[in-house]
Amino acid sequence: MHGIIFSLFNKFVRENYGQVMTTRISRISGMGYKFHDARKSYPDEEFTALLDTACQELEQPRDELLERFGYYITPTLLEEHASLINENWSCIDFLERVDPIIHGAMRKPEIGASPPTLIADRVSENELTIEYRSGRSMDAMGVGIIKAVGKHYGHAVNVEELDAEEGRKVLKVTLTSV
Repeated sequence: MHGIIFSLFNKFVRENYGQVMTTRISRISGMGYKFHDARKSYPDEEFTALLDTACQELEQPRDELLERFGYYITPTLLEEHASLINENWSCIDFLERVDPIIHGAMRKPEIGASPPTLIADRVSENELTIEYRSGRSMDAMGVGIIKAVGKHYGHAVNVEELDAEEGRKVLKVTLTSV
């Protein structure tokens, strides 16, 4: 898992639940005061430990917390990757290009991240399917990101799961104007 996700998760917990809870989650998860450099990658198990501990301590279902986290981090990720985003893209254009452009840049050896594979297929001007492939089973974070991207572009977004199996989900994304 890329270090930026650790940094943003700690910020998310701190801003929503306070520093005491952030410290408690870090300690119980076994991370203690470990620093995660935002430019490096770390074992997925470390993030899973933080996430699972947060879910337990905050008494929140994993998918609910992941979706909220995904929604929360989107403005930062959009800002961080602004140079890769064409200002003339629509919301659907952007969602179609996340994997080849943004995730493609993240997969470069000098960055070392391993984001999920997303295969987008436009169905119409306001609908597409996205196939999520990852062994991490964190697609709920992607749902939060999709909803926040919709908001960024001025759309309400409905995300419906069409198909699921281990390491793979197919999501139907429908946009409506706000």
